[in-house]
Amino acid sequence: MIKSLVVALMLSGTAAVLPHVAIAQAQESGVQNVPKSDFVAAQKAYNNTKTTKEGAPSYDRFNALMRKMINYQKTQLVATNDDPAQVEKFRKMTDLFEKITKANRSDNRAEITSGMTAFINLL
Repeated sequence: MIKSLVVALMLSGTAAVLPHVAIAQAQESGVQNVPKSDFVAAQKAYNNTKTTKEGAPSYDRFNALMRKMINYQKTQLVATNDDPAQVEKFRKMTDLFEKITKANRSDNRAEITSGMTAFINLL
């Protein structure tokens, strides 16, 4: 179920049938692992600001990194044929992404910071 959902979200056509095609297409589109240090740098920059408005560029950078990492995790699901550990990691990443996004919409700086830390610890 998860594999078909992930493949449907990420890719189209023959990739839904052939996992190795899905992996090749993902590699061609530039899906890659994001270094943990990039997340830490974005979080530090965010933490050095006083308001969510000042921290918006750093938050946007962290958000973009999360999206890249979630896309990378999708390719891992396909590559590992829905390994339960990879599925759980994907679920946690998407849950944290939603949590951080909601916190940003409500200007809850403490929740954003704790979500960022949890996401980094998941890597």
